[in-house]
Amino acid sequence: VRRVTSAGGDILYERKDVPQPRVVGSRELGMMNAMLRQVLTDGTGRAAAVQGWDIAGKTGTTDNSRDALFAGYSSNLVTGVWFGNDGGEPMKKVTGGTLPAETFAKFMTAAHKGVPPAPLPGIYDPGLRELPSSAQTGGMPFAEGRVEGEAGGTMPRPSAEVGAATGERRKPRNIFELIFGKKPG
Repeated sequence: VRRVTSAGGDILYERKDVPQPRVVGSRELGMMNAMLRQVLTDGTGRAAAVQGWDIAGKTGTTDNSRDALFAGYSSNLVTGVWFGNDGGEPMKKVTGGTLPAETFAKFMTAAHKGVPPAPLPGIYDPGLRELPSSAQTGGMPFAEGRVEGEAGGTMPRPSAEVGAATGERRKPRNIFELIFGKKPG
């Protein structure tokens, strides 16, 4: 709600624009979008693709197809589709990549009709050949050296300081520690 007016046109309430804090870096956001885009290009969510739109998402199916879902998003809209039986009985061969993904695509196509396509936010290039500048990584430092990436390419290696507490230098144990520098919880 941006503004509420009376029948006579008097402004009763107007929302003040307050700058929001950054919660994730552009590179990390780009990485997440790249990963979830592949669900639609190379994974189980191919049926969720929307012509002309940059879409990302994830399929899901519980044991014995009791629940099947597709949750995805464009730059304009987030949508989740779930199919299941109220009593918990299994469905016949319904997975997240079938009926839920198809329904998602039909809904998103209708919802985006007349809306100009826009790319998902974030900066990430899996074919990156040079170390990114601090401006490109939002100030995230990178160590000298490379690590092997997919398709034979190499990627910049995060420095040992990424996510470490002051004075502490240890190898991260999982992706969460690598990105955020601490254990979940």
